[in-house]
Amino acid sequence: MEAIVGQVSRDAKVDISSNLAILPGFPLPVVGKLAHDSDIEIARPVIRGASGLTDLDLIEIARKASDEHLDAIATRPQLSEEITDVLIDRGSQQVMHTVSANHGARFSNRAMDVLVSRAGDDGRLQDALVERPDLTRKAVDALAAIVSEALAIKLIERGYQVHANIPADLVREASRRFALAVRERDKNMLAAELIISEFGSGRLRFEGAVLQIVECEQMLAVAAMLSYRSGLDRNMLMSILNGSVPQIVMVLLRGLGLKWNTASAIMALRSRKLHQPSDAKEAEFEAIDIAAAKRTLRFLVVRAKTTAESSAVEIPAMAANLRSAS
Repeated sequence: MEAIVGQVSRDAKVDISSNLAILPGFPLPVVGKLAHDSDIEIARPVIRGASGLTDLDLIEIARKASDEHLDAIATRPQLSEEITDVLIDRGSQQVMHTVSANHGARFSNRAMDVLVSRAGDDGRLQDALVERPDLTRKAVDALAAIVSEALAIKLIERGYQVHANIPADLVREASRRFALAVRERDKNMLAAELIISEFGSGRLRFEGAVLQIVECEQMLAVAAMLSYRSGLDRNMLMSILNGSVPQIVMVLLRGLGLKWNTASAIMALRSRKLHQPSDAKEAEFEAIDIAAAKRTLRFLVVRAKTTAESSAVEIPAMAANLRSAS
């Protein structure tokens, strides 16, 4: 595979990077070569979606590559503090926007301080930081001093205590909305558990159950349902669903035989969770060859079984597992 990739054309490399190298089990040396490619069109899909890249791989790329490579790294579903430190030290303001909007990215105290300091005259960065669930006390105080009253109220709505000159009635209303949001989240989780139980007892069809769970905004429950049909481990499915390459997600959903209305609902939920615009199109989904998508799904199942003791979540335990994982 290394020899083949080394000899094919640029367009073929882009195709391999976009459609093959992001699959679990693809040869890691080839994944690494594609990720280090100076051509961002070749490197971007792998940097964003290849699960085989380690923190050391990503740090090495981030220390040497272009700003576009850094921005691609910033979209990965999970980023350690060591990686975000390099992104913030080397990246442009665009990279700051991308990584701040990524709720799977973790930041050291120093990195958070740098982000807040750069947000002073950058409304977009302020918006992204205010939405984060992991702000430090120091960061909240610093943001409250520079953001608008509307953004400060958003901080309160997310459960942060804000020491700013905001009218008491607005603080009370924002706190009330935060309490309502917490109750709504808990209610949605319970509703998802009930839907799974209804499906397990045969009172709901598969796609109908998935659509109802999507309405509950519970991606973990969606992964549990897809695990039942696919034979893939729920955690592996969560990793795929949270990945930043929509093509592989659509291939997975196509391989499961889902209709477009169900697939589009899952893709829209995924975009909301990742705070990214939804770019899934029906024509692209329908153009995916079903036989090829099913072969890809079978490959993932076989690969998972050979690398770990991995199995689908049993229906009677799905609701309990959902609660314990949450």
